[in-house]
Amino acid sequence: ILAFVVFPLLPTETVDPWGAIQPRLVWSLVVAVSGIGFVNYVLVKRYQSRGYAVTGFFGGLVNSTAVVAEMAKRARGREDLRRVAVGSILLANAAMALRNAAVVAVFVPDAALVVGVPLGAITVVGVAVAVWRSDWETPIETDLTSPFSLRNALTFGALFLAVLFVSAGAERAFGAGGFVATSFLSGLVSSGTSTATAVSLLGTGQIGVETAVAGVIAGTVASILVKTAFAASVSRELVRPVFVWNLVLIAAGVVAGVPLLVL
Repeated sequence: ILAFVVFPLLPTETVDPWGAIQPRLVWSLVVAVSGIGFVNYVLVKRYQSRGYAVTGFFGGLVNSTAVVAEMAKRARGREDLRRVAVGSILLANAAMALRNAAVVAVFVPDAALVVGVPLGAITVVGVAVAVWRSDWETPIETDLTSPFSLRNALTFGALFLAVLFVSAGAERAFGAGGFVATSFLSGLVSSGTSTATAVSLLGTGQIGVETAVAGVIAGTVASILVKTAFAASVSRELVRPVFVWNLVLIAAGVVAGVPLLVL
C-alpha cells in the first residue's frame, strides 16, 4: 500500500511556499526507513535467541531508542548484565549510524563518502568496543514491536513533515546554522527523521551538500547523546559507562570526518 498505491498518487512537484516539500521524495524516504526497520525486525525475531549482540545491532536498525530501554531495564540491579547492556547500547548506536549512512548513500550518492566515513567510524568503533567489553552468550527475548505498520509509517511521516517544515524555515531565517541546530534537536527524538530531512531538503535544492552532511552528523550525534540520559532514567548504574563510550563513538566520528571537511 505504501509503495505501490500511495506513492504513484503523490505529486512530483513541491507543494509549499519555500519549495522544500516534494511529496514523492518525502514518501519514498518514509517507505525506505520503514522497510529497513521491518527487515531488521524480522532478523531480530528470528535470531534474538542467539543473544544480546543480535538484538543490540539489528534492533538498533529497527529502533535504537527501544533497544536502550530494553537493555537498561534488564540490567537494573544486575551487575552481571551491566557490561552486556552497555555493549548492546553501543551496538544499537553503531547500527543507527550505519542506517543513516545507508539512507544518504542511496538517495544522495554525492554525499556518501563525506557522511559514510564519520558514520562508518562510529559503526566500526561501536562494534569493536562492544565485542571487546561484553560477553554475548546470554540469550534474550525482546519486546520490540514491528515498525512496518500503516500507523507507524504515518507517525514517522507526520514527524518527518513537521521537522522538514521547521528545518526549511530555520534554514531560510538563520542559514545553515539554523538547519544544523534544528537537525540536532530533531535527532534527540529520531536521527532517522533528521537524516531524511537533510536528504529531502538537499533533493529540492534548499541546502547544499555540506549543510546536509552537517545536519546528518548533528542528528546522529544528538541521538547518541540522548541515549545516555535515557539509560540514566532507567538504570543509574549505566550512566557513566554509557556516557564515556558514547563520547568515544562521537570522537571517532569527528576524527574520521574532520580531514574530509577540511579537504
